[in-house]
Amino acid sequence: MPLTAANGVQGNWLRSAGIKKGDAVAIYMPLVCELPIAMLACARIGAVHSVVFGGFSAEALAQRIQDCKARVVLTAAGTKRGAKKLGLKQIVDRAVGMTKEGRGFKVEVCLVLDTPSVAKGECPWVKGRDVWWQEQVGKQGTDCKVCKAVFASNAQQSCCIVLSI
Repeated sequence: MPLTAANGVQGNWLRSAGIKKGDAVAIYMPLVCELPIAMLACARIGAVHSVVFGGFSAEALAQRIQDCKARVVLTAAGTKRGAKKLGLKQIVDRAVGMTKEGRGFKVEVCLVLDTPSVAKGECPWVKGRDVWWQEQVGKQGTDCKVCKAVFASNAQQSCCIVLSI
């Protein structure tokens, strides 16, 4: 699928999840093709994205989710670093739990990319919040209108939030 089409499909899914101009999306993924596609899709619909390095702890992720008030988190079931398996979804679950407990904030949807490093049966799941990327995003059409703010002359429109350690 061409990049523009993949970008449109992802943008349409974000819109179907209720994301609109100015809303924030947290992205906690390994280095896979879906990562830049998600970033571009957020920009396309005028949403602000915060990419969090996939090696950060649950505490660091929770802080970043809270800082941008992300209603949607995009992640993967897991990844491998060398021979070590990392359950990214498990880290997301702990982080989302921390944002609910101490910060009075709720993540509404967690879109999870199925990866070969973690079997579907091993991936923890929160019913009503978590959805599989491959099952949901593929249902969307490729035609996704660009948010007018993307082309507006207002240089104050945020596109991304970059936080360092």
